[in-house]
Amino acid sequence: MALSLEKEVAGGRIAVWKISESEQELRRLVTRDDLKAVEHYRSAGRRMEALAWRALVRRYMPGARLSYNALGAPVMDEGFISVSHSGAFAAVVMAATPCGIDIESIERDFSRVAARYISPAEAALPESSDELFPAVLWCAKEVMYKMSGEEGLNLLEDMKINSLNMAAGHATGEIKGGQEVDIAFFTFERYLVAWAVRELTIDN
Repeated sequence: MALSLEKEVAGGRIAVWKISESEQELRRLVTRDDLKAVEHYRSAGRRMEALAWRALVRRYMPGARLSYNALGAPVMDEGFISVSHSGAFAAVVMAATPCGIDIESIERDFSRVAARYISPAEAALPESSDELFPAVLWCAKEVMYKMSGEEGLNLLEDMKINSLNMAAGHATGEIKGGQEVDIAFFTFERYLVAWAVRELTIDN
């Protein structure tokens, strides 16, 4: 497993790995509990994706207890985690507050699902003509969906992108009209990665 990217961010860390091992090699990088957690996957591809992101977590937090919440999203016993995988890559963000991450190939044809997640207001954003716009919007909304921790949210109606700066790799959005979310994104090896970590608030 080759570490493709590692980045310290406010309140946490993101990391992306290129999955180059066999399933047997991946199994040696995780714990016994991890192996039990992936046994139910009949597809070898699904098992390898699950083993890959768990191996990535073990690099930084060997003793973390990993499980899934009622929505099927991974959770840790300490702090917060979000994972994503696409093709040969697995991506993880670990933070002290709710977080989200998504990775997608920029060569994916998003036009087939555009009507399900791009609103007229978003289509009118100044950056909408950029070739990466569909991928950035999709990943940004996936990030917010994962951060929300809510079931049944709609990417078109419940997730809103307010601003987008392609050059700066930054977007802002809202989840159901709530607090604004700052989302960062970047590209590498024909993939796009978007992530966000909720700001830590301190009660007076």
